[in-house]
Amino acid sequence: MPENEIENGIREAFLRAGWYPIKTEAGMVARRQKHGHLPAGFPDLTVFRRLPGTPLCLAALIEVKTETGTLEPSQVERHAELVTYGLSPRIIRDAGAAAALIAEGNRVAALLRGQR
Repeated sequence: MPENEIENGIREAFLRAGWYPIKTEAGMVARRQKHGHLPAGFPDLTVFRRLPGTPLCLAALIEVKTETGTLEPSQVERHAELVTYGLSPRIIRDAGAAAALIAEGNRVAALLRGQR
């Protein structure tokens, strides 16, 4: 299955779960096909889940790859940089892996609700 179809399925899974997905298009910015300020190698999607009762949200950074796809050198570099900030970009290859990340976000949101 082509990467864009996988990405669409992942976006749909997050939308159905109440998350807000944004396609970053960092690759297009890096190739100067679009204007923007995202650095080369930034993950394909950023998804947000609201935290009721607060102006804050949970966020996840997602790199979409096919079953056999590998990271480009700029992606390896950018992901390593994000890790230095304590962020954990996820490589997702299918909607099933998206469901696992959605479940983790729901688990964390429930924990935060319990701490109030």
